[in-house]
Amino acid sequence: MDKPERIRAELALVLASSKFTRSPTQSRLLNYLVEQSIDGHRTDLKSYSVAVEGLGRSPDFDSRGDTYPRVQVARLRKSLDAFYASEGSDHSERLIIPSGSYQVELVPNTLIGSPRRGFRAMFFASSRVAGWKRPLLAGLMTIAVATVTTVVVRGALLKSDASTWKENDFPYIYVQFDDEGAKSDIRTIGKILEQDLVSELSRYESVRSTSFETKDVDYYVNIKTVGIKNENQIYFDLIYKNNKRTIFTYSEKLDNKINLFSELNKISSNYAFRIANPTGFIHSYSRRKVGDGDSPYGCWLRFTDLARSSPMIGDSILTQCAKKWYTAAPNDPIAVGLYAWTLTDKAILSYTRAGRKRGIKHALLTLVDARQLNPDSVFLESVLLRTYAFDGNPYGVRSAAQRAMTLNPGNLDVRGFAGLYLSLYDDPQGLPLLKDALERHYNPPPWYYVGLFAAAMMRDNIADASEALRYLDRYEHTFAVRYVLAAAYNARIKRIDRAHALWAQATREQPLLRISPDGFFERLPMAPKVRSRLRAWLAPVM
Repeated sequence: MDKPERIRAELALVLASSKFTRSPTQSRLLNYLVEQSIDGHRTDLKSYSVAVEGLGRSPDFDSRGDTYPRVQVARLRKSLDAFYASEGSDHSERLIIPSGSYQVELVPNTLIGSPRRGFRAMFFASSRVAGWKRPLLAGLMTIAVATVTTVVVRGALLKSDASTWKENDFPYIYVQFDDEGAKSDIRTIGKILEQDLVSELSRYESVRSTSFETKDVDYYVNIKTVGIKNENQIYFDLIYKNNKRTIFTYSEKLDNKINLFSELNKISSNYAFRIANPTGFIHSYSRRKVGDGDSPYGCWLRFTDLARSSPMIGDSILTQCAKKWYTAAPNDPIAVGLYAWTLTDKAILSYTRAGRKRGIKHALLTLVDARQLNPDSVFLESVLLRTYAFDGNPYGVRSAAQRAMTLNPGNLDVRGFAGLYLSLYDDPQGLPLLKDALERHYNPPPWYYVGLFAAAMMRDNIADASEALRYLDRYEHTFAVRYVLAAAYNARIKRIDRAHALWAQATREQPLLRISPDGFFERLPMAPKVRSRLRAWLAPVM
């Protein structure tokens, strides 16, 4: 990749960051300065051009008495420094705007004011005060002590950090049936439920379950049954061990006249999903008590929280904790899955098509290798499904969706996830899966409705597209793609003014739409015909 391409690739990563997505003015200014620098306008770029072309000021702007462009560029320098001190700290190169200049340069991302420079300044200051030999010896001794101390402390921290990421700190659930005073037939039902629930919970990789109490238990599930004629009322209490607090109570009726074993398995499957799915009661309660991204379970909670509220592209905390976990435990299926998810994120943000292809290929190879060691991992299959979708591989999407649903047929989020991507690839299986998941899910995530919109759009079903958007309205503040879909819908029904307003909002929320609409659409994980239909609906406003 030559330097202009590298600069544009770095620009895309910066503009996709949380800091710059919240600042359209700085995003526009940075994009303008980068393009002007690439085009060779390095020394002749004037404040007037920056103000009018880069910041949108009117042509009568007076650059002689107005410092607005210089102030904005100064703020932009600070924002870039803040980005590379946080989200962009792991980038190999960085964008800078030298003081007194409007030129944007791409330089190695090295730390400013390194310890070596600090030691050197300390030594020469000592030499000037008290002669030469003593200060030199003192300086060398200080350096030696500081170096040894740094090595020892850093080594201990690294060892401690590695052990943290190798430890399984996911919740442990003890399932028990309360058989006190129960008749023999009720006791039989309770014991079957107990074993069924342990089995169903074992399908969820983010919890551990047992019917034998151990000291590591975090949660109890107490099961009780009350028989009334031909029916049994079954009660489940989820209790947090540390404070003995009941955090969720659930009950279902069991009809004794139907297939007993089938009905008990269905009840166990429903309850397991409610407490162990990514946004279920256990993980929702744990978020109040577990740090954000500072342990394997904390990293998982960060991921699942983002999964519900945002598109999850390029989260720096998730990227960092996933890499730490994968480095320490490269065979753990969740660690591999999260790491591959972030690899795909980086690929999506790559400026060039070749860069995206390389990044996605890396993620796919990582996942396929891990699946050979963990053939029963639903999470790996789900991440594979997403990665195949971004790779443009419809066969991979269908096969990964089928394997994931086979491994955990009771997980409605897996069915919804499969339905989403199958709908984005115009596969006829997608819509029935989404409808089934929506009908049975107690709190469906927003991406179900993105899939519903895609399926309605491909059938040119205006009513269903409107219904999908009505539900997505709940998430408009955190789910930016909603504005793109809403603009398409309004353009399709000839409500052009409203469509233009929504498209303007979409471009404010998604910087890449301002830089390159084509680049935005080619990054969407959908079949070419679905992408073409979306663009056709949007044609009046693009």
